[in-house]
Amino acid sequence: AIRKGKSLLPVGVKAVIGDFLRGEIIQVVDQNDKEICRGMINYGSDESRRIMGLHSDEVVEELGYLEQRELIHQDNMVVMNK
Repeated sequence: AIRKGKSLLPVGVKAVIGDFLRGEIIQVVDQNDKEICRGMINYGSDESRRIMGLHSDEVVEELGYLEQRELIHQDNMVVMNK
């Protein structure tokens, strides 16, 4: 989805590695560990681990709030060459 110009949603995340805070720039890799993009994350690493794989309505149930629908919005990412 990212390579098609879409945002990164929690439902598309399979793993969260490392520690980071909301607003930091993080690297996103595919299943082959190839970098897909870098972007500003809307949730910290602990929250991201809790919501990975969830749909937006499930995020509210898990966290008790919805900061943003996207983990990384398309306007806040740089996509690497295909």
